[in-house]
Amino acid sequence: EPTPCGPFECVGAITYQVSTSGLTLNGTTFAGTWSWRDPVAAEQPSTWSGDLTIAGPRRTLQSTSSATVAIADGCATYDLTAEITTGARTLAVTATDVQRCLDACPTAGTVELVGARGALSWSYGGDGTAEVTTAGGATFDVTLACAE
Repeated sequence: EPTPCGPFECVGAITYQVSTSGLTLNGTTFAGTWSWRDPVAAEQPSTWSGDLTIAGPRRTLQSTSSATVAIADGCATYDLTAEITTGARTLAVTATDVQRCLDACPTAGTVELVGARGALSWSYGGDGTAEVTTAGGATFDVTLACAE
């Protein structure tokens, strides 16, 4: 992507795009589009989006996803959404402001899974644990594997 750069144009971001519409393996067809935008300026976030349909002899699975990732001081902060649907069943995941630094457990953010039986969510507190909330409203803390 060109951006103004004085009297010239400079590269502002590199965008990768991939798509397929007729990839078939053993009677199953894969079709989708994916895009990754990576700005040249380190302080700007990278973004991802994608859609995929897998159609087989007995069922079809559809998914969509998007994410934003920002890197600063050896840490990544990301937001993402994804949804997978097959038949009448859908599973959705949303992550908001999740932060993880090199060689460390996540220190902030919330993740939520929503399916047919309700929602399961967890929040990172920065101490190697996550507070989990079940579909029934119960809450408990778990120690993350990265903290052991």
